[in-house]
Parts: sequence; C-alpha cells; structure tokens
Amino acid sequence: MPFRYLRTFADKQLPAVIEGDSAIDALEVLVMAGYAKAKISSKVRTLHGFERQPATLVEITRMGRDALRMFGTSR
Repeated sequence: MPFRYLRTFADKQLPAVIEGDSAIDALEVLVMAGYAKAKISSKVRTLHGFERQPATLVEITRMGRDALRMFGTSR
C-alpha cells in the first residue's frame, strides 16, 4: 500500500502538502524505508480523539526513484 502512495507522490511538485491519515501513515512508512524525506508532525490528542497536521513531502530520495524504476510505475 505505501508503494502505491510513492507512485502518487512522485507525480507531485515538491515540496507537497500531504493530508489525510492514511496518506500520512503511508508517507511515514516511506520515510522509514528511505524512499522519501518529509516533515511530519506528531498526532495531538484532543477532547475528540487525535488530530494530525498535514505533512510536507520534501523529496523522493534516489532509493525511492530507483524503487519506482525497478518495480514499474504502472498504476
């Protein structure tokens, strides 16, 4: 699933604002894998649960671009 997001993120002009819990979770995985660099804030507990600020995708790393080439860019 995060790799699908990598394909989507690769089409964006950087830096890009990433919103939505699932997209930000996928971005966190891609950062941990070394495929991307991003600024991601921690979740904040509120009276209604947790809130998360949008993340900023700064770069698709060389390793991320290599993975896109290796595994294809078809959707």
